[in-house]
Amino acid sequence: MAEKWFPSEEGSQGIGGINPGVWGYFRGRVGYYLVVGDTQATVEAWALGQWQKSYDRWMRGRLEVNGAVVWSGETRMTSLYASWHEWLNSGLRTVTIARTATDQTILIKAVFEIGTPYQSPTYDRAFESTYTLVVPARVVVPTAPGTPVATRASDNRNDVAWTRSVTAYGAYQSQRVSRRIDNGGWADLVNVPGTATSYIDTGTQANHYYAYRVVAQNSAGSATSGTSNTVYNTPAAPGTPTGARVSDTQIRLTFANPGITQTATEYQRSADGAAWSASVTVSGQGIVQIVDLPGSSPSGAWHYRVRNARMSPTALYSAWSQASEGVVVETPPAAPTLLSPANGAVVSMAGSLHFAWQHNPRDGSAQTAWDLRYSTDNGATWAVVSSSPGVNGTDQHLDVFPVSLWDVNATVLWQARTRGVHAGYSEYASAHGFTVRQVPQASITSPLSGSVITDMPLDISWSYSDVSGSQQLAWLEITDSEGQAVWSKALSGAATSYLLGADEFLLTNMQSYTLTVEVTSTSTLSAQTSSAFAADYVEPAAPELALEADTRLALVNAVLFAGAAGPSQPQAMSLGLYRRNPDGTVVSLGQGLANGASVIDRFVPTSIGIDYIAVAMTATGVSSQTVKQAYVESFGADIWNFGEGYEQVAKLVANPSQSRSVAFDTHYFFTAGEEDPLVFYGTNVTYKGSRSGTVKRHEGIWPDADDPSSLDDIERLAWARGDTVMRLPGKRAFLADVTVSITDPLQSTADVTVSFQKVREHDELAI
Repeated sequence: MAEKWFPSEEGSQGIGGINPGVWGYFRGRVGYYLVVGDTQATVEAWALGQWQKSYDRWMRGRLEVNGAVVWSGETRMTSLYASWHEWLNSGLRTVTIARTATDQTILIKAVFEIGTPYQSPTYDRAFESTYTLVVPARVVVPTAPGTPVATRASDNRNDVAWTRSVTAYGAYQSQRVSRRIDNGGWADLVNVPGTATSYIDTGTQANHYYAYRVVAQNSAGSATSGTSNTVYNTPAAPGTPTGARVSDTQIRLTFANPGITQTATEYQRSADGAAWSASVTVSGQGIVQIVDLPGSSPSGAWHYRVRNARMSPTALYSAWSQASEGVVVETPPAAPTLLSPANGAVVSMAGSLHFAWQHNPRDGSAQTAWDLRYSTDNGATWAVVSSSPGVNGTDQHLDVFPVSLWDVNATVLWQARTRGVHAGYSEYASAHGFTVRQVPQASITSPLSGSVITDMPLDISWSYSDVSGSQQLAWLEITDSEGQAVWSKALSGAATSYLLGADEFLLTNMQSYTLTVEVTSTSTLSAQTSSAFAADYVEPAAPELALEADTRLALVNAVLFAGAAGPSQPQAMSLGLYRRNPDGTVVSLGQGLANGASVIDRFVPTSIGIDYIAVAMTATGVSSQTVKQAYVESFGADIWNFGEGYEQVAKLVANPSQSRSVAFDTHYFFTAGEEDPLVFYGTNVTYKGSRSGTVKRHEGIWPDADDPSSLDDIERLAWARGDTVMRLPGKRAFLADVTVSITDPLQSTADVTVSFQKVREHDELAI
């Protein structure tokens, strides 16, 4: 509904009459209803006039729709009203308008006139108001376009055409072209004008297929055409085929196939990779394997290439793939590879010989038969050994072949040839040669098995005989009763004896041993013999050992005396002193010492009990020993020996800031194309750290007034040149490169940091 008052915004207008001073007021109203149907529209309009504060007046009015009067009326106003009074009212007036294919403009007009005098009115005042409205055009859902026809112009262009089906009221405002790729979902491609009947699609690609449909659209809705024919483009090329022999006459081609639009795959074969046979077509889509029956090939190998094809409505072919490697169907194998015995090998006369080779097929077929032949006259004549058909033809070795067939020191040539599925044998392999030798003979003559050794040195001797050469190496080894090797020696040449003295190895008394002698001939063959014996000899009197620990300088003083020999004991001729370290190693501190000799061990591990071993030796090397323990307290200090003979000492008690680190030697190699490096770990170890503490000048921290733990001693260490022997509590001494840092060196106390890096183990020689 729409309505409004007139003539003014307030809806009233004062009017003067014939008699001056007699006035009145007019206002009118006009409105309408519009109902739009499918084929027609209905307009219901009305108008009314109102008057106030006068009498003896006339009012007439009319209502027009598109210029046609649909109502009119006239009345006399004879009363005086203080409020508005309605004098004319048209009521609802209905007009029906047929809808057309275009919009229609409708004009609604209300006109009211005021007249005087009473008897014969003269209308001298007129008021009017209008409405303009639009009856919309009649529009219906469009009729669907005809089914489009798609035509392939190239792999990158399809032409799409269709017919329009426009009706009187079903005009096409626009059309939407949709496309489907590879039978997937529909996607809107483009909007074209309602008058269009074709579209050129330039967004297509090879190896895909396309279909289209067209949607007509207007304000009432849309209608979709049928689906067009499918347009197929050139298929993609297959990958390079790989050929494999699957039987005596068949080759299977395997290849990747990314094609989508093909209806067949074709292949060609070539004996030389240049001249190709006629194409063979295999119908189907997604083909990734083809079996071919090529027959025999003059060159023994076939090459293949493949392509995809779409045969309808026009033939479309992909490019040919790269050619495959040659594939052999059936041809004699290549000569085998001889494996054992190796060329130039020496074969022992004892036992059996094992022949082995590798079959080398050209056509992929397994070995079915073989021939082996040998010659002892440099190839002048040959003896042949063949496989047994159906029994051992597939074997690539021949076991249990007696070496005794040939003479000692004979040189034998041998060859082999093989056969696959082809009837022909391979060529014989190039001859390998080996020599038949007799194993040398050896026997220990001293010490004989079961003998008892009562004195040193130990005489070791053996006999040797060899018809195929002479002794070039002897390996001697003594093992204890637990089977652990305690001594060994390698001797070059033809010597068949060795004198083992006590200075090299001392047999432990009352222990059992086994001597093993392994001899190697110039023929490369070897033999081994062994003898079990025991040690049982009279020892000299045990030595006496006096130890004195010096905590101040962190050393041990040792004095050695020969023991008093009994009536049946041999006389000790020399003394020796050894230290057993915390890690179990034994260090010699002196050998060949005289009776009453004094030894200073400056590098004893501190804060742990240490065993010292005194040894008394006779002239023949028989010995006895005495073991005593010493303990040097470090009170937690690190100790450095430096200067001439490492006789100067500095000590430092480290605070909790001490540190140390151990790292194995590593080398990094970066290679092209690899994100991470290769790491090689060496055997070298980097051991370093630091020790920090506070020291006083002219005063140590131990009870002894001259204990070398003062700032003066640390300063002497700082100025020392050369390696320094460093000792940590409970550890073996080692040589280190040392750097000393001192803060406030002019004060009575100073903070000290000693940084170190291990150079090598110290040889720990005593004085």
